[in-house]
Amino acid sequence: MIYKSIADRLRLRLNSADFAIGSPLPGEKKLAEEFGVARMTIRKAIDLLVDWGLVVRRHGSGTYVARKDVHHETSNLTGLAEVLRKQGKEVVSQVQAFEVMPAPPAIASLLRIKLMNGSTSHGGCATSTASR
Repeated sequence: MIYKSIADRLRLRLNSADFAIGSPLPGEKKLAEEFGVARMTIRKAIDLLVDWGLVVRRHGSGTYVARKDVHHETSNLTGLAEVLRKQGKEVVSQVQAFEVMPAPPAIASLLRIKLMNGSTSHGGCATSTASR
């Protein structure tokens, strides 16, 4: 459905520095021309933005940015290992320690873990990420 794609593209624009909270969106006619679709398609896309709480409609006045979509912005964050790989560095993960130890009874019963000798246990490990 094209209106969902347009809503996603508008969401990205709303999260950019181009739009401050409280600033107006371009009118439906202008957006329809920009995206090459009917005004009804733009109206459905804006309905989604309203449903997501990103914009508010003011009858007779227009549509305004209500808030930024912080969740959407942070979903594109990358981890340290990915950043280092993109810089051409070799990233190595190495197990620093591993041991099997008895699980506390409450955890063992929740996880239903039993060894062959009937005792309960869980494993733990620590890892580190390094760049060479």
